[in-house]
Amino acid sequence: MYERSRTVVRCAVGQTEEFKVEVGLHHGSALSPFLFAMVMDQLSEEVRQESPWTMMFADDIVICSESREQVEENLERWRFALERRGMKVSRRRMNIIGENKVKLIDWLCEEGMILQYVQSRKLVTMTEYTKVKSIQDPIEKITELLDIILKKGNPTCIAFLQLLKEDKVNESRPELKQWLTTVNTSAPADETENSNTQKLQIIRNF
Repeated sequence: MYERSRTVVRCAVGQTEEFKVEVGLHHGSALSPFLFAMVMDQLSEEVRQESPWTMMFADDIVICSESREQVEENLERWRFALERRGMKVSRRRMNIIGENKVKLIDWLCEEGMILQYVQSRKLVTMTEYTKVKSIQDPIEKITELLDIILKKGNPTCIAFLQLLKEDKVNESRPELKQWLTTVNTSAPADETENSNTQKLQIIRNF
């Protein structure tokens, strides 16, 4: 598809002359995620389960199970399958939201400003914000918000927990404030170690 490929750059004053594209894939090419998905399908074939037990979001993997033991067992299978093929599995501890989802729903369902705080930090898109805002039931609203945060992976989970640590957010929830003192929200040391790292975000069923 890219053999003898040529392209131009369009700008405010017109287009450049054609030039050859000789290295790598086109930036933003639709072929890039397709190739990534093909490779990951092959690498994970022996351990991947059908949805909803295993779900992939770009380079994040969500592993669901009915018990902690099954999650840990499946995580080890993924780690072995990927690391023996040269990939590094980042075992980050950002399953905090998933493990404490029920408590977070209870603490946040009466916090009317939490959605505004989240949107102001750009942790959700305007479409997601509008969707969550339209939900009338406070429990369903916070549940949907947490699900959206979880699907976005570790950086957004870290940013969300850091937001909750701010006094203006948790001042009316002393139990939430106390719990947050036990939560480490610093970014993992391997966050920028290797661009080939495959991230595993674990969500447990309740």
